[in-house]
Amino acid sequence: MIVSEAAAPVALRSLSDLESVIVRGFVDAGLALTEIRDRKLYRDEGFTTFADYCRQRLGFGKSRASQMIVGARTVREMSTNVDVLPANEAQARELARIKDPERRDEVWAVAAAEHGSETTAADIRSAAAVVCAPDDYPFMHDPAWKDYHQLEASEHLSRLPKEDRRPAIALINQPGIPPQAAVPILENLTNMPAPTRKEVFALAVSTDSRDRSLALTTAAAKLPMPDPRLTRLDRAAEEIRAAVRDFSDDPLTPEFRSVLADIKKLAGKVQEGARPSGR
Repeated sequence: MIVSEAAAPVALRSLSDLESVIVRGFVDAGLALTEIRDRKLYRDEGFTTFADYCRQRLGFGKSRASQMIVGARTVREMSTNVDVLPANEAQARELARIKDPERRDEVWAVAAAEHGSETTAADIRSAAAVVCAPDDYPFMHDPAWKDYHQLEASEHLSRLPKEDRRPAIALINQPGIPPQAAVPILENLTNMPAPTRKEVFALAVSTDSRDRSLALTTAAAKLPMPDPRLTRLDRAAEEIRAAVRDFSDDPLTPEFRSVLADIKKLAGKVQEGARPSGR
């Protein structure tokens, strides 16, 4: 992909010229919107704010404009270091979440090398889990933590509630717990009912060594296989939450939130009922 003329230094353009660019690819659109916002050209048409201009003139909200701006800026920044650039906005926006430019370029290189033109936002997140894991979780700098350990551990940690990640890391980041044991512990913690997980964390910080030992024993114990229906519901909920986050101005967002609530209720029914017999 080649960053088009909108990325190059040009003479100042009029609002109408820039608006004609918005209908092109997302890079052109994002760069044009950046110029309209920064030069306050929306005032030429009587709009007081950029948000009013986007909503009334262009038909989308300021947050949607910001997404296009961020995606375009990301591609422009990468254009000096990367041969093959992100081809769509979803890729660019996911890469924009990685603030370190070198890490971002490395994540893109890993994802694109494996998936090529079919690279999705999920593929980029998986690559980031490996490339950025040592930055997010310093204990993974230990040479014993191989790439596949980092990937699995990062995926399990990402599924934990944020408030549970620190105690989970404290539990596994102890002398004598190799990554081969730490990764299954994290998986168990992820699949545990929340109350049980809280009990484990409470035991782990006890002054009684027997409680601390019990915490590890409980966390390392093999749990029953999770209900496959719950796994699918979790995945569906994750995708819908991403859609709500990325398209907060979408008029259908309230309905997406309603679907999330329905999924939560359905998951509760699954947990209360019997497991499926399978095929």
